[in-house]
Amino acid sequence: MTINDDSPTDQPFAGATSSQHKHAGRRVSLTFTLRIEYASSPTVAVDVSSAADKASYLAPTLSITESAIKPDWSREFTVIGRHTLEQLNEIILHILGWDREHLFEFRIADRVYAHMVFLNEDDLFVDAEKPCVSCHIPIRRIGLSEGDVFAYIYDFGDYHIFRITVIGIRTTSTAESVPILLSYRGENIIQYPGTMSDADELMFRNLAPTIAAPEVVRDQFRVRFIRESDGLTLREWRASNNKTHWQKAVAILENRNFSVGNIATKIERAEGNVEKWIKSFNRFGLQGLKKPDGRGGSIKAPERAKRTAVRDQKARRILEIVHAKPSAYGINRSNWNRPSIARAYEQEHNGTIDVSTVGELLGKSGYSIRKARRVLTSPDPNYREKVDLLLNTLQNLKPGELFFFVDELGPLRVKKYGGRALVRKKEVLTYPQVQTHRGIIMMSGALSATTNQVTWVYGRAKDTTAMIDLMEVLYNQNFLAPKLYVTWDAASWHKSAMLVEWLDLFNSRTKSTNGGPLIELVPLPTSSQFLDVIEAVFSGMKRAVVHHSDYRDVPEMKAAISRHFAERNAHFRENPRRAGKKIWEIDFFDDKENIRSGNYREW
Repeated sequence: MTINDDSPTDQPFAGATSSQHKHAGRRVSLTFTLRIEYASSPTVAVDVSSAADKASYLAPTLSITESAIKPDWSREFTVIGRHTLEQLNEIILHILGWDREHLFEFRIADRVYAHMVFLNEDDLFVDAEKPCVSCHIPIRRIGLSEGDVFAYIYDFGDYHIFRITVIGIRTTSTAESVPILLSYRGENIIQYPGTMSDADELMFRNLAPTIAAPEVVRDQFRVRFIRESDGLTLREWRASNNKTHWQKAVAILENRNFSVGNIATKIERAEGNVEKWIKSFNRFGLQGLKKPDGRGGSIKAPERAKRTAVRDQKARRILEIVHAKPSAYGINRSNWNRPSIARAYEQEHNGTIDVSTVGELLGKSGYSIRKARRVLTSPDPNYREKVDLLLNTLQNLKPGELFFFVDELGPLRVKKYGGRALVRKKEVLTYPQVQTHRGIIMMSGALSATTNQVTWVYGRAKDTTAMIDLMEVLYNQNFLAPKLYVTWDAASWHKSAMLVEWLDLFNSRTKSTNGGPLIELVPLPTSSQFLDVIEAVFSGMKRAVVHHSDYRDVPEMKAAISRHFAERNAHFRENPRRAGKKIWEIDFFDDKENIRSGNYREW
């Protein structure tokens, strides 16, 4: 579209200035002061043909010269940054006193924002050859700066053309509830000349213009329109093997046929993803769907570099803050969270920052907020020597020698247990908190480090007698082995005088008869159960046959436990593998932070 005038002194308008992205992405509340001027007249020739000489909603070019501006006519008013261009159109029409039954568009910089399909229409596709996006975008997202000028065209039949100038942009602590008409010059313009009586025309021209708040945005997750060329690309996406392209294409193409929830179910994505894609498409077209982070529009290299520099500066400032205590900023907390970091940032640098931005910048800097883990520490003064002895013994076993991890389990009460089970959705599993048990099971077990076989015996208590019984069983099972190494924790009955005396006598008899293996103890450090591999075997057994159980009596529960260990032994006889993983790696324990269930500190 071209509005021509032969005056050599006229200055042409070709869109907003190059600083269109100056304020893009700001989160503060903004109020824009705008001046609207009428730019078309009956004597101006308007070319509404496309380059292919085919009628189109969108004209190929647009320039407005000063001579085309209606003299002594303007309206100045404020709008809020969260108002969309659709709402801006509504505000302008209320000031003009015109009806709303026509299509419209805004030309801002090198982009066209158009309203080409009414929401009550089913057909989304429009024959628009020139690139354009919808007017469903907040004004603050467009990137206007003070002094920018853009065009507003209303009614694609009569082509009423207006020039809008951004007079000022100011921040507000609280967004204003309604737009304000600041001033006006000139009589009202009649929308349909010749359709009113002379008296009605005179009365309308002399009415003082008014302004009102626009209606709340309706159907914000409704696609406004799809250009035919964009539709071809979306159909290709829907037919492609790219799952993400297929999901986005379905979300846009089926928008008028199904609800957001139904679309989300169909494409197996969250409703939030579908809503984000619809917003991005309305605001930025296909480019919005192609951006991985949902932002739309092309950003030039200098502007991208500027934004990157700003974010890097914010990240550095945040890291400086979190390396100090919250009390240094007058915040009564013993630790940082994202809102307190944002508060300290505002105090320190006199600028606002969103809580979500704080989290994002912390994450990119390699920081996250986590709960402290309580770790198991050993107070044993000989911790390192005992660990080295254990690992060296494992690494240097001679042919035929066996190494056993020994521990006790119990008391296991025969009762109804809670645990994980397969249930129907919304079904709640319960078990009594107070129960009368049907018996108690005590047991001791030994796990062979080289064969992964479990030996277990049931007893009446955790005591020295139970340990002697278990070692006698191990002795008889492995009579041909030259030596048995046994490691266990620092329980009192593991180092009792009675046990030491029995073991010395037992080994003396073995040497004198020259038959059977010698038994040697390799004690674990105090409070280092994570080194006793059989603990994990007991845990697996409980998850399999104790959790969510309700045995009738002790024999039934013992039978289930014994069967579990028997099946486990059979599995590892058919699939040989050493017991434990990291415990065989000496180098792993050189870094104390690697110990699975905690770390060690010297007391």
